[in-house]
Amino acid sequence: MLEEIKNKYKKKALNTTLGRIATGIMVIAFITFMIIMIEYAIPTKNINLIIKLGIIYFGVNILRRAATLFEDINQNALEKEIQADYREKVFIKLQKLK
Repeated sequence: MLEEIKNKYKKKALNTTLGRIATGIMVIAFITFMIIMIEYAIPTKNINLIIKLGIIYFGVNILRRAATLFEDINQNALEKEIQADYREKVFIKLQKLK
Protein backbone atom coordinates (compact mmCIF):
# COMPACT_ATOMS: atom_id res chain seq x y z
CA MET A 1 0.00 0.00 0.00
CA LEU A 2 2.78 2.46 0.86
CA GLU A 3 4.64 1.52 -2.31
CA GLU A 4 1.49 2.27 -4.33
CA ILE A 5 1.14 5.67 -2.66
CA LYS A 6 4.80 6.40 -3.28
CA ASN A 7 4.60 5.53 -6.98
CA LYS A 8 1.22 7.06 -7.75
CA TYR A 9 1.53 10.37 -5.90
CA LYS A 10 5.27 10.95 -6.19
CA LYS A 11 5.04 14.02 -8.45
CA LYS A 12 2.31 15.72 -6.43
CA ALA A 13 4.10 15.00 -3.16
CA LEU A 14 7.29 16.46 -4.63
CA ASN A 15 5.43 19.60 -5.74
CA THR A 16 3.90 19.98 -2.28
CA THR A 17 7.31 19.55 -0.65
CA LEU A 18 8.90 22.11 -2.96
CA GLY A 19 6.08 24.52 -2.13
CA ARG A 20 6.70 24.05 1.59
CA ILE A 21 10.43 24.61 1.17
CA ALA A 22 9.83 27.76 -0.90
CA THR A 23 7.36 29.05 1.70
CA GLY A 24 9.87 28.41 4.47
CA ILE A 25 12.61 30.26 2.61
CA MET A 26 10.30 33.20 1.96
CA VAL A 27 9.28 33.37 5.62
CA ILE A 28 12.95 33.46 6.65
CA ALA A 29 13.66 36.20 4.08
CA PHE A 30 10.57 38.08 5.27
CA ILE A 31 11.79 38.01 8.89
CA THR A 32 15.34 38.92 7.86
CA PHE A 33 14.19 42.05 6.04
CA MET A 34 12.11 43.08 9.05
CA ILE A 35 15.13 42.70 11.34
CA ILE A 36 17.38 44.67 8.98
CA MET A 37 14.84 47.47 8.69
CA ILE A 38 14.18 47.71 12.42
CA GLU A 39 17.73 47.22 13.67
CA TYR A 40 19.79 49.04 11.04
CA ALA A 41 17.89 51.14 8.53
CA ILE A 42 15.46 52.99 10.79
CA PRO A 43 17.96 53.95 13.55
CA THR A 44 20.45 55.32 11.01
CA LYS A 45 17.65 57.33 9.33
CA ASN A 46 19.04 56.40 5.93
CA ILE A 47 16.04 57.14 3.71
CA ASN A 48 17.56 55.58 0.59
CA LEU A 49 18.24 52.30 2.43
CA ILE A 50 14.73 52.32 3.93
CA ILE A 51 13.16 52.83 0.49
CA LYS A 52 15.30 50.10 -1.12
CA LEU A 53 14.58 47.65 1.68
CA GLY A 54 10.88 48.54 1.54
CA ILE A 55 10.71 47.76 -2.17
CA ILE A 56 12.61 44.50 -1.71
CA TYR A 57 10.42 43.68 1.30
CA PHE A 58 7.31 44.20 -0.85
CA GLY A 59 8.74 41.85 -3.51
CA VAL A 60 9.61 39.20 -0.94
CA ASN A 61 6.10 39.47 0.48
CA ILE A 62 4.58 38.90 -2.97
CA LEU A 63 6.85 35.89 -3.54
CA ARG A 64 5.93 34.53 -0.11
CA ARG A 65 2.23 34.78 -0.92
CA ALA A 66 2.76 33.06 -4.28
CA ALA A 67 4.75 30.24 -2.66
CA THR A 68 2.07 29.79 0.01
CA LEU A 69 -0.66 29.69 -2.63
CA PHE A 70 1.32 27.13 -4.66
CA GLU A 71 1.82 25.01 -1.54
CA ASP A 72 -1.85 25.18 -0.55
CA ILE A 73 -3.15 24.29 -4.01
CA ASN A 74 -0.82 21.31 -4.36
CA GLN A 75 -1.46 20.06 -0.84
CA ASN A 76 -5.24 20.24 -1.24
CA ALA A 77 -5.11 18.48 -4.61
CA LEU A 78 -2.92 15.72 -3.18
CA GLU A 79 -5.16 15.20 -0.15
CA LYS A 80 -8.35 15.11 -2.25
CA GLU A 81 -6.90 12.66 -4.75
CA ILE A 82 -5.67 10.28 -2.04
CA GLN A 83 -9.01 10.47 -0.22
CA ALA A 84 -10.98 9.84 -3.42
CA ASP A 85 -8.84 6.85 -4.37
CA TYR A 86 -9.12 5.24 -0.96
CA ARG A 87 -12.86 5.88 -0.73
CA GLU A 88 -13.22 4.04 -4.01
CA LYS A 89 -11.06 1.15 -2.77
CA VAL A 90 -13.07 0.87 0.45
CA PHE A 91 -16.33 0.96 -1.52
CA ILE A 92 -15.12 -1.79 -3.89
CA LYS A 93 -14.02 -3.97 -0.96
CA LEU A 94 -17.38 -3.46 0.77
CA GLN A 95 -19.19 -4.52 -2.41
CA LYS A 96 -17.07 -7.67 -2.64
CA LEU A 97 -18.07 -8.65 0.91
CA LYS A 98 -21.69 -9.25 -0.15
